[in-house]
Amino acid sequence: MRKDWTIIVTILLATLPWGCNDASDQAQDTTATELTTPDTTGDSTQEDTTAPYTGPWLADPEGVLVLDGLVFVTNINATWDAENSRMDFQEGFLTVFDAQTLAPIKVLFMPFKNPQEVVSCDSRIAVVCSGTAAMDENWVFAPEEDGGVVWIDAESLEIVGTTLISHKEMGAMAGYPGPAAWDRESGRLFVGSGTGPYVFATSPDQESPVWTAQLFPEGDGKNDLVTPAVLSGELFATSFQQGLLVRIDPNSGTVGLEAVDVTPTDDVEGAVDLVALEDKLLVLFTLSSRVVSVDPADDTVTELFTTGATPNRMVETDGFVYVVNSGENNLTRYDEGSRKVQQGFAPMEIGMNPWDIATGGEFGFVTGYMDQSLVRLNLDSGAMTARYEEKVP
Repeated sequence: MRKDWTIIVTILLATLPWGCNDASDQAQDTTATELTTPDTTGDSTQEDTTAPYTGPWLADPEGVLVLDGLVFVTNINATWDAENSRMDFQEGFLTVFDAQTLAPIKVLFMPFKNPQEVVSCDSRIAVVCSGTAAMDENWVFAPEEDGGVVWIDAESLEIVGTTLISHKEMGAMAGYPGPAAWDRESGRLFVGSGTGPYVFATSPDQESPVWTAQLFPEGDGKNDLVTPAVLSGELFATSFQQGLLVRIDPNSGTVGLEAVDVTPTDDVEGAVDLVALEDKLLVLFTLSSRVVSVDPADDTVTELFTTGATPNRMVETDGFVYVVNSGENNLTRYDEGSRKVQQGFAPMEIGMNPWDIATGGEFGFVTGYMDQSLVRLNLDSGAMTARYEEKVP
């Protein structure tokens, strides 16, 4: 039996930033390091104008994707309303950068609020927008405005469709789409909820989910965060609240009866990321600052390494696992071959609040929520090779 522990701010822990600023409604001044000289002229997505885009290129950046020489960054564009104790979301957008120069190229405004995740889906790019959530007097969040998936053509970089993920069709905590995983075999994108124990199956040609799976009954006054991953045609999902790894039938959404406990204690450790490798799954815990490996063949859970403070996202490439430590402004680097751990790898600006990481070749691209930045790091040395920053007065 797990310890009865109420997650006061699950969304703040896993799907919203660790801090807030008031940058979105101020005049913007774009700057970069001497390693990068961005050309801040670009095309707006408005078809009836020829004027260069003059708005901010970054506004609370979170998700990041590297694809075909381009870097895609989601911007939630939100401020904290202290009087009403809630986030005030403006129009969110996706920014496209040149991977070599970090010059901003294009902005695409989203039809849903709060774009957080960006995922490559073969010929499409999916942007997962969470919508908004309202907090009650007990600090429990419930979806308020609908979110959804925005489908973008990977070649033309134009929006070609949307999938609405409504919060009105199931439990009070259903909706608020967040972490996502693409399955090429089925042509579906599986999306977890940031407020409740749900997974949604979507596809580029569907205006609503193909199916919705409820992993557990909604907790009594407890939010949850569900993170999906696909391994060898099987769909898995972790629960922030329950500390469990669940199997789900990718075709029907049927939830498996047996779940794997991926935490050794009764404490809530806060699973926030799930990465599928060739024959195993890696689970990242933000509260206990560690990573474990799960072998789906026999459900063996193996402790791998400890991270820095407040780990938020991880990625695996070329035999190394990189974890973004949002609380320490650096990465943890784990060598899968030697099992050596390098803490404090790739130190970044103090107060940057690094959020997400994507890799392309020898480089890692990291978003900085608090200082409105995108940095490119050498994955071998950890040195910063380019930086784009949206300066505000």
